[in-house]
Amino acid sequence: MKANYRNLLLGLLTLFVTNLINTNFAQDIKKEMEQELLKQKIFIDGAQNTPIESNPKAQNNIIKIPKSEKAKVSEKYFGYDYFLNREFISIYDNLPIPDHYQLGPGDEIVINIWGSIQLQSNYIINRDGNVFIDKLGQLSLIGKTLTEADDYLKKRFESVFSSLAGKQPEAFFDLTIGKLKSININIIGETSSPGIHSLHPFSTISTALIQSGGIKSTGSLRSIKLIRNNSEIAELDFYNFLISGKKIDDFRLLDGDVIFIPLRFSKVEISGEVNSSGIFELKSDETLGHLFEYCGGLKYNAQNIIEIDRIIPIKDRNFEDYAYQTLLIKATEKNFLLMDGDKLILKAIMDVENFVDIVGMVKNPGKYPFIVGSTIMDILALSGGLNDKSFINKMDLDNVELVRSNPDNEYPLSFKININEVLGGDQSQNILLQNWDIITIRRNIYYDPPERVILNGEIQSPGKYTLLKNSETIQDVIFRAGGFTSQANQEGIKVFREGTQIILKDLLMPLIDGDKIIVPQFTSVVEVIGEVYHPGFVEYEKNKKLKYYINRSGGFMYGANKNATMIIYANGDVKVKTLLGFPEIKEGSKIIIQKKEEKEEFDITEFLKETTSILVNILTIIFVIQS
Repeated sequence: MKANYRNLLLGLLTLFVTNLINTNFAQDIKKEMEQELLKQKIFIDGAQNTPIESNPKAQNNIIKIPKSEKAKVSEKYFGYDYFLNREFISIYDNLPIPDHYQLGPGDEIVINIWGSIQLQSNYIINRDGNVFIDKLGQLSLIGKTLTEADDYLKKRFESVFSSLAGKQPEAFFDLTIGKLKSININIIGETSSPGIHSLHPFSTISTALIQSGGIKSTGSLRSIKLIRNNSEIAELDFYNFLISGKKIDDFRLLDGDVIFIPLRFSKVEISGEVNSSGIFELKSDETLGHLFEYCGGLKYNAQNIIEIDRIIPIKDRNFEDYAYQTLLIKATEKNFLLMDGDKLILKAIMDVENFVDIVGMVKNPGKYPFIVGSTIMDILALSGGLNDKSFINKMDLDNVELVRSNPDNEYPLSFKININEVLGGDQSQNILLQNWDIITIRRNIYYDPPERVILNGEIQSPGKYTLLKNSETIQDVIFRAGGFTSQANQEGIKVFREGTQIILKDLLMPLIDGDKIIVPQFTSVVEVIGEVYHPGFVEYEKNKKLKYYINRSGGFMYGANKNATMIIYANGDVKVKTLLGFPEIKEGSKIIIQKKEEKEEFDITEFLKETTSILVNILTIIFVIQS
């Protein structure tokens, strides 16, 4: 009895221990399966090829994205969250293996032969790219595509199994892929995790960036480059996809590919009454219109005025200028070029009664929203001009007028404000604004841009000259230019004002801004044109009269109006032959011989006919009246 009881107790104890072992074993298997899944981790130190099972029954391969490798990017930066806000990424394993897929170390090949011969064997390609097959020896498959490997192995097996050969074989050969190797991709530039990454072989540029943790905010989304065999084969602009959903050339990656992420082109921020505010990346030739497209456009209640805070580029700064400036542009100026660092603010439209108006000599006159507590200097800063050392000289800041509504009278109040004193530190005149105030800044009458004239031709130092006084003459400017050259025809000087030649009396004529002075050289000829037999140029002979040049040109033609001969001198002066004598001929003159006006011949018959008709009509009228 005791023995039976002891045997029963022993059996129960054995059953309990066995069950405990099986439970622990099952947990260990589950843990090993989980660890196997995590082998798909996207970054592997040492970059060894890791086999990835290609199971036809599995729908996809779940790849976990480690949090430690994700880039930390503010939500304000447009587009970067596409690569970051994921814990897992699914890459389908049961997709067909493309024919151009290249075999390499870690790939598993499956050989099936059926028919008169039944054979199935699996082989892993070793690090040297080889597999060892009984009766065939060591075979190199590295770099071969699936199609090339199939042809290569089939021919080798035909040398052993003759039933595979011939036009009517008795056995059939098939090569498939079992486990897939991972691929090593080098990701460099502005990535959160630069270096070599071991990725799923079906990875593309976008999935690779997701698996590697994304792009830093300093990196570009507009010019991601794929480099293969030291040649750039693709450049992706992800804005095309993120903005419009248009398909991009998201290349499938190959082992050894390099993804390069350059620095972003620019950092342009837009906020306020837009559909999607944020920080955007614009290329150098992109404008306000492009930015509106990227941010989804304006809200219905946005103002037409955009305020832009801009940092003046280093090359354009003078040491005395401020580095910052505020611009005001209209939202309709779609072609306005934006710059790196620009910050755009679009405010909502307000009640039309809430505004102050600034007019006159400012860069951006117009109506501005009235904000309680704002001062006259606040509105001047928005309207522009105070920070521009050249523009501020045009402003009469001593006599700024502020017009304000008078609640006790139909006529407004007027205040004189000296902005120069405010700039000098006297804040008593930096008065607080009220609704409907009108600020007028007039032009400084004592400051005008320098007046300049152009001096060209036979001058020692031709070029542009600034007028130094109101009454500066042609002679003064020529003297400042070093005088005439030896070839200058001083009597032929021409002056043009607004495109029209001025006929000069002498060189004492005062000049004005924009005048153009031309000093010609001696030409040694006189031009004869018009009613002569050989019009053209005649060599100038000093002291020769008009008749000499007419005769040298073949003489007057029949019908020439000899008494209306005109001489135009080199300086534009004009003289006409008179009965008292001939005008002097000077070097460079132009002689014009005009044609006589043709007179209609007197027809006595026609005259008598018309006279008779008129007399008959008159007599008829008299007869009718008397009757």
